[in-house]
Order: sequence, then C-alpha cells, then structure tokens
Amino acid sequence: MLFWALAPLLFGQPALTASIEENRQVIRRAVQLFDQSESNWTRFHYLRRREVREFETGGKIRSKRSFTHRNEAYQEIDVLRLIARDDKPLTATEAAQQEERLKTTLANHRARQTSASKPRPRRSVEEEMQLMREFPEALDYRLTGNERLRGRTANIYEFTPRPGYSPKSFKYRVFEKIRGRIWTDESSGEMIQVEAEVFENVGVGFGILGKINKGTRFFMSRTEAAPGIWMPASQRIHFEARVLLVKNMRQEIDVNFSEYKLKPAKVASSESPPRPKP
Repeated sequence: MLFWALAPLLFGQPALTASIEENRQVIRRAVQLFDQSESNWTRFHYLRRREVREFETGGKIRSKRSFTHRNEAYQEIDVLRLIARDDKPLTATEAAQQEERLKTTLANHRARQTSASKPRPRRSVEEEMQLMREFPEALDYRLTGNERLRGRTANIYEFTPRPGYSPKSFKYRVFEKIRGRIWTDESSGEMIQVEAEVFENVGVGFGILGKINKGTRFFMSRTEAAPGIWMPASQRIHFEARVLLVKNMRQEIDVNFSEYKLKPAKVASSESPPRPKP
C-alpha cells in the first residue's frame, strides 16, 4: 500500500528541476496559443451566461443580476441574442425590443459593407490581450507537479512577482502584487486554468486614479471545444476597487460559456462578432 501511495510522487510527476527561464518559455508558449485562439471565436456558435453580484462593505450581497446570450446566425451575420434576464425568458415586449436592436445591428453591418469600411476591434479586448502578453515577462514560475484536470494531464506552475520587474505603465503595476497558479496541458501546451490573487493593495496613478484592493481574485478555465481548438469555459473575478478617490466598487462577475458548436465552413467568416466582453 505504501508503494502505491508514493508511486505518483516517484513516477507520475514531471521533472521539477527546470529553471525559471525554462518555465517562463513554457508560459510564453501557452500565452501565444491563447493569443492565437482569439480568431477561433468566428468558428463557433455558443451560449454565454454572465452574472454580476455587487456587495456591501460587510460582504452582504446588495444586488445580483444575470444575462444569458446566444451567439447565433442572423441572416448574413452572427449576433449575440439576449435570451434570458435573471434566468427568466424575455417578455414579449423585451423580445420585440431585442429584435429591433438586431435589425439595427444588421443595418449597420450592411452600411459598413457598402462603405467598404471594417469595424475596429474593441479597445478593451486589445488592452486585455496586451496584459496577457506581459504575463510571462512580469512573473516567475515554478513547476510544482501535475494532476488530471477535466480528463487531461496538466502541469501546475506557481507564479510570484519577478524580482526587478519594471512595469511599462501603471496598468502593469498589478503584476508586482499578484501570485497564483497556472495549469498547462501536458500534450499541447495550451493553458487550461489560471487562478490569481492580489496580495497587497495596488495604487493606480499614485493612488489618485484608483486602487485595486488586496484580496481581488481572478479565475479562468478553458475547454477543448473541438479537437485541437481551445475556448473559454468559465471566468470569475472578485474585486474591490476605488475609482478616482470617490467610488468604491465591490463586485464578483461570473461568465460561463457552453454549447459550443462549430459553424459550417462556409459560414465561419470575419463577419462574426468579436470575442464577447467578460
């Protein structure tokens, strides 16, 4: 019995002697694959549920609301159709309003086609990807073992702030105060899961623009939506922040994706909506 209890430690774990720089290269590759996966949003239809909870100072929930959208074909374009609010189907009036919004979206698309102009990517999405690309450079990684995660063998890396790291802008200062773990698929190198926590308050703009409070947490998991194609499964962020010395925000946001379905090859195109906002 003792042998079998120790066997995973003796034979089932990855080599833990890799250097920090070797580990960093693994994470760079995982982030590159994550970056490349952005284009895969145009290949799927899916369901997305987003729930936002706001808290009072003592931690009691002040409000909770949720929105469920289905990404689907709408004539010659793809749209995010709101199908439920607070897990209840839309009323007849809300459904009619939704239809009018979709008609407007279609008309705007056709106008862009006529003018030969293309929609610009949302600035928030690009800023988020820039933050993700900095992830390997701002932190140090230590391989701690592996485990089975959603049917895959995943290597586990713990990360902490990189000594001597100099943030390129105030947006990257959060890297100086976070720690967590990242799971990468042993066979493909894809990022399967990430969890991170801010362990000290982070001031933005010397604390004048705002502050991200200690205890802010982030979680993300991904799934193989089709062979070799990885997509988000869930995201959660729990944060307390102060904005411009005035407004305190205490929120938890959950986003879950499901029912991924590959579009027929002739349908998948650049006219699909960009990655939805978490």
